Amino acid sequence: MGHVKIIRATWLLAMLVGLSACVGVSSKPSRTFLLNEVAHFNKSNAIDPIRDFSKEPLRVGVGPFKIPEYLNRPQIVSRTAGNELQINEFHRWAEPLGESMPRVMAQNMSRLLMSDLVFAFPWRSSLRPGHRVTVTVLRFDGSLGEDVSLEGIWNLYAGSRNTLQESKRFSFTVACKGGDFDALVDAHNHLVYLLSLQVASAIGAHSLPSSS
Repeated sequence: MGHVKIIRATWLLAMLVGLSACVGVSSKPSRTFLLNEVAHFNKSNAIDPIRDFSKEPLRVGVGPFKIPEYLNRPQIVSRTAGNELQINEFHRWAEPLGESMPRVMAQNMSRLLMSDLVFAFPWRSSLRPGHRVTVTVLRFDGSLGEDVSLEGIWNLYAGSRNTLQESKRFSFTVACKGGDFDALVDAHNHLVYLLSLQVASAIGAHSLPSSS
């Protein structure tokens, strides 16, 4: 829990320093964005094996996430050309991506798996998830009006002994449906949903009853 408090304190300090640096320099208003679960979910998106075969709701833990340092900042990072990145001082995340990504993924997976027992890291030790997924993010960015990508590796563990069930490298790309930051953030939300769906499907496959 201590490292979470340190990250939050560092995050707040960075935001205060960034805002104070802008005072008197520009009157341009800053905007703050939040990652959110995908709103257009419907029951047809649910993972059928879970609904059909589970005798009780699955307990799933989501996190922790490892985020590359270039994303470990309040400012939204976008790409301009080639390997060049743009740190957008006036367009910021409301919370660290290392916290918002597992939170949103847990919300998505709760609906996909039709279980209220999906928790984002950190969770209470008494919750004892039957499955746990950790994610190492390698890339999570894109260009305004163009493509946005999410790449990384997830590991799925089972039971109290954290037995590795599956490890997978993933890569998703979606088109940014607009040239503003609202569209860019919507694309980020869509990418987290695609990752949520992939992991939920894997949990569904590993939760099928044995044929023996």
